[in-house]
Amino acid sequence: MKSILVCCILCVIHLSCIAKDSEQKEEAAIDALEVHCGYDLGEETINSIISSKVKKESLNSTKFTHLEFKLALELGKKKTNASIRFNCITEGDLSSEPPFLTPTQLIRQEDAGGRYFRHIAWQKKITGNNWNGLIAYSDYLFGDGQKSKTYNYLICRAASRCFDFEIDPTIKLAQKEQENALDLIRRISYKK
Repeated sequence: MKSILVCCILCVIHLSCIAKDSEQKEEAAIDALEVHCGYDLGEETINSIISSKVKKESLNSTKFTHLEFKLALELGKKKTNASIRFNCITEGDLSSEPPFLTPTQLIRQEDAGGRYFRHIAWQKKITGNNWNGLIAYSDYLFGDGQKSKTYNYLICRAASRCFDFEIDPTIKLAQKEQENALDLIRRISYKK
């Protein structure tokens, strides 16, 4: 009986350590997003984070930080998963930034020559919290004779300051639910 009780206590301690470690990892990623990229997701989005990844890399003399947040969202009445990804220059010569490409141009450049390409339904101006930019919505992915539904938004406010937001395509979103997704993007703050 004692051994069962000891096992139960150890399991609870182990699970609380895993939860604490995961919480610290998300907090570190949220801090990195603000420090390296200047963005704040906002409390509602932060509360929906289920996991995060931070990756740093160097190319020539420029250092980059890549951040990805997996989210559990309620868009209107539908629950779904989504991810938001940021790629930020953290050190290096910012004067040699590439020329500004619109989200549509960037998508076309990324897809050029590949087996897959994204259909761009629209591109328009967007105003967030302390930032302005352009947003493109990709609704389908084509390749290998297949057409797959996507809910992918690419947002650019300057040449190397783009981020994307992707919603799980296995559910069907109505127009109002897609507007809720755009509201989430607009609530992201820029603080630099």
